[in-house]
Amino acid sequence: MKSEKISSKELFNAIDQIYEEKGITKEYLIESLKMALETAYKKNYDTNENIMVDINEKSIKVYAVKEVVDAIRATDVPEVKAAITAAQTAVTALINDLDADLVADTATLSGKIDAAKLDTMIDDMI
Repeated sequence: MKSEKISSKELFNAIDQIYEEKGITKEYLIESLKMALETAYKKNYDTNENIMVDINEKSIKVYAVKEVVDAIRATDVPEVKAAITAAQTAVTALINDLDADLVADTATLSGKIDAAKLDTMIDDMI
């Protein structure tokens, strides 16, 4: 079913007519229409956002109300800060392990070089 567009003026004429025929106040009809538009917007766009509807005789506007917040650094979030600290600790431990392995490998290599020099010197003497 295709819906027809109506102007704001036509909407207010209909509200006036309902008021005259049924005695329902214009304020009540406008508030009911606002709530219906909010619900339709949320359903149509599958959202729970805060919605504001502005209805006057010149226009009908539906707004999604957003909250503006100060930018935050990732390190201001406790979970992120903890993850960064854990990563830094893990990297430091890895570097320390690599340094210890490098020192051990260097000592072993140094010992092999000294043993080889000693063998060469012994061979030269013989």
